[in-house]
Amino acid sequence: MTDPGIGAHADDLAIHAATIDLIVEELDLAVAAIDYVRLHLGAYGHLLGFLPGLLDNLQGMVEETGKLAVSKLSDSSKALHTAAGSLTQGNTDALTTMQALNPQVPQ
Repeated sequence: MTDPGIGAHADDLAIHAATIDLIVEELDLAVAAIDYVRLHLGAYGHLLGFLPGLLDNLQGMVEETGKLAVSKLSDSSKALHTAAGSLTQGNTDALTTMQALNPQVPQ
């Protein structure tokens, strides 16, 4: 079996980066909502007063994970925008490197 190689077009990279940007915006909004709806200790009265404490730990983990996802997706988007810009500006270093690694990559 032969490796078909890797190819990338600047337009495709830019479209993918823009899609990730939209996901980042939505995820960032969701993370902000988690903090906004955090329950206070008196939210359930005396009988169920333990719930906010339990839910606060869960909300904290979800919020922390969401913030990490936003950060990592933002980094990926920036890298894709940079790669698309490099290809668009005629920087053929990436293409030359891919071609050196795999001669089947079209010129």
